[in-house]
Amino acid sequence: MEAITSRQNKVVREAAELLSSAGERRKRRQFLCEGARLCEDAARSGVEILRCFVTEGAREKYAQYLRPVLAASGESYRIADHVAGLLSSTKHPQGVFCQCRWPRSLQEPPARRGTSCAVLEDLQDPGNLGTILRTAEALGVSQVCLLGECCDPLSPKALRASMGAVFRLSLWEEPQRERLCSQLRGEGYTLL
Repeated sequence: MEAITSRQNKVVREAAELLSSAGERRKRRQFLCEGARLCEDAARSGVEILRCFVTEGAREKYAQYLRPVLAASGESYRIADHVAGLLSSTKHPQGVFCQCRWPRSLQEPPARRGTSCAVLEDLQDPGNLGTILRTAEALGVSQVCLLGECCDPLSPKALRASMGAVFRLSLWEEPQRERLCSQLRGEGYTLL
């Protein structure tokens, strides 16, 4: 595991851009996961982990969570505690971060449809979005369409609030209600 001690390190700076820029997340189809359990959920859900960043303390403390993460990660780095602050959106980071690739553009509907679809329209709060995704998964919903001007489901706050549900649901965005309704009716869905 390569050590990174500088906040100016290019690899760390690239990962940090994903934390604050929805545009960068969309352009690169990448996002940053934070926390041992969320990173483990990403690995166990089959999300492609490009890079893993772990502090020395976290490596020992969260060893059980890190096994699948490190096994799935393309690259792994041991980072200094002061570097972890650059990658964190929380006050007290656990010291575990994963730079991940989203499998497809959110503008593309999933190729394989499930039996149920929830539609969320113009949802702006990422915490609420994550909570609804978590609830949808618990209720057996297989896909969620973000209609209109919804917040970014790959933002740090939405990821945390979803508690990993975002990795297991088929998500896509659709800007136009009429097109979505027509599409869903054409596929045999009953709209409520």
